Amino acid sequence: DLAVSPICDAFQSSTHPILREHCAQYLQMLLQRLLSFEKNESSGSGVGLEDESDFLAFESVILQGLNDSSAAVRKLSVELYGLFQQLNPNRALGIYRKLDPSVQRRLPNITNLKHASLQHSKSVSNTLTPNRRPNSITLNDSNHSMINK
Repeated sequence: DLAVSPICDAFQSSTHPILREHCAQYLQMLLQRLLSFEKNESSGSGVGLEDESDFLAFESVILQGLNDSSAAVRKLSVELYGLFQQLNPNRALGIYRKLDPSVQRRLPNITNLKHASLQHSKSVSNTLTPNRRPNSITLNDSNHSMINK
């Protein structure tokens, strides 16, 4: 048992930034340890986030931490997100999609899934947005010719 729920509950219910910071540090160490087990063990070792509630708890902590009033907690939450992304890129993408764009910019590069998603949205927006550049050039040329007259 990894004691994820009590730490996540303490993080989410605490009004004290130092306690939230220490909870985030513990969760960060936990994810680092899980990732090192994952790299060192080729077979299932029984260590990991096996329960759906553990994943949901981490997701909630990351979402709350990225918008925390404490700069230290926000910084740790960005690092926590990066580790969570390595552990489960699909779930990290789900977190990413729930965030405000200003928060998204603070996060480390997410997997190729994000890149593909952004490329798709750019191509759709390019086909829907008319190119206004020729009109501005024409307008400038006509203004220039009117000034010369």
